[in-house]
Amino acid sequence: DLFFEGLSLPCLLHFLKSAIIDICDVRRIRIEDYEEEDPESLAETAIAFYKGCRFSPNAEVRITIRNQPAVDTGGVRRQFFCDVFAYLSSSNSLRLFEGPENRLRPVFRHSSISSGMMTVVGKMVGHSIVIDCQGFPFFSPACYYYMAGHVDTAISVTSMVDADERVKHAISKV
Repeated sequence: DLFFEGLSLPCLLHFLKSAIIDICDVRRIRIEDYEEEDPESLAETAIAFYKGCRFSPNAEVRITIRNQPAVDTGGVRRQFFCDVFAYLSSSNSLRLFEGPENRLRPVFRHSSISSGMMTVVGKMVGHSIVIDCQGFPFFSPACYYYMAGHVDTAISVTSMVDADERVKHAISKV
C-alpha cells in the first residue's frame, strides 16, 4: 500500500530490510558443488533450507560453496537466487507455474499446495525481495497486483496471454 501511496520502490525496500532483517543474525546455505549445468541441485538445496528449521525470516542468508573461492558479499547470493528462480519457473518435474515466459501464473494442483511447495517458494521470493531487492521476475503483472491485494488493478492488466487454454477455449466459444 505504501508503494501505491507514492513511496518509491527503493525506499520501500530499504524500509522493509531495515525493519525486518537483523544484520547480526546470518544463516548459511552450504552448497557442495555449484554447477550451472545442474540447477536442480541448487533448487533442492534452497527448498531444503527454506523448508527446514534453520530458516529465519529475520536473518541474512550467506551462500557458502565448497571448493570455490567466492566470498558472498551479496553477489553470490543474488546469482544463487537467480538460478534457483529460473529453474523453478521452468521446471517440468515440479510444474509449479504455467504460461508464457515472463507472464507465469501458479499452477493450482493439489500436490503443490498440500506438499507446501508454493509456501516454500513464497518464502524464498519474499526473503529474496527483502534481503536483496530481487524478486521473482517471471510472474504476470496481474499476479503481482493480485498478491499485493489490488484486485481491481489485477483485473485491468489481465489479458488473454494470462489465461490458460481452457479459459481461452471458453472465451472463443462465446
